[in-house]
Amino acid sequence: NNNKAKCIDKAIKANIPFKILNDKDFPSRDLFEEQIIKTLTENNIELIILAGWMKIISENFVNKFKNKIINIHPSLLPSFKGRNAIADALANGVFFTGCSVHFVETKVDSGKIIIQGVLPINPYEDKENLLAKVNLLEHKILPYGVSEAGYLIRNSFKDKSNNNSGLH
Repeated sequence: NNNKAKCIDKAIKANIPFKILNDKDFPSRDLFEEQIIKTLTENNIELIILAGWMKIISENFVNKFKNKIINIHPSLLPSFKGRNAIADALANGVFFTGCSVHFVETKVDSGKIIIQGVLPINPYEDKENLLAKVNLLEHKILPYGVSEAGYLIRNSFKDKSNNNSGLH
């Protein structure tokens, strides 16, 4: 939904198709999500990656793509869920923070954790500096999270096809 997202430049350079759907172009959240669902379904998308997505997706959306949506979150889940994770870590005086890639469930930041990256918090750390460090760590672990999620999803396809063929 952000035509200035850095991933668009990467998609163009790698000749990867993309589509921008801006929520402001739709009269309601439901219609916006319906269009996203339609677009993803028409293109047989196997994995949805929420990176920088700052909207809570509906239960309908999550259930439509159950176990096919992952998110990267700037905390060591289950600690510090929600949009203020960095500030919450600093306010609570924890010694370590990091980021988590997890499967998306209907409850915010609650799905099965795929991978986490950890870093220490300097006692005099400010929010902007810590956010920059966490963002660098997110860029390192997200590819591993995508790979592991893809592996799990592909194996679930394989398991289903084996069960349908009478092999057990």
